[in-house]
Amino acid sequence: NLNEVEVYKKANLDRKYFSKLRSDVNYKPSKKNVCALALALQLDNATCKKLVKKAGYILTSSSKFDLVIRYCIENQIYDLVKVNEMLYDLNLPTI
Repeated sequence: NLNEVEVYKKANLDRKYFSKLRSDVNYKPSKKNVCALALALQLDNATCKKLVKKAGYILTSSSKFDLVIRYCIENQIYDLVKVNEMLYDLNLPTI
């Protein structure tokens, strides 16, 4: 039930980037931005996997970043500040 403005703000994306993402079918977003959108949209685990796969990525068990994102999705932790705190505490790049 979010409008576009709410989505890109919750995902910490700017309006121009979000517009390009929506309008350019050949544009490949970064994995971090795809994860940010999954969190902003509060996707469940299965839907998150579909979104990430559609963007050409997977969330692996061998990447700490991916494990944090999977943990947050599975435990419904969608607050980007909390997710970034977890990533930061593990010395991983934040979203």
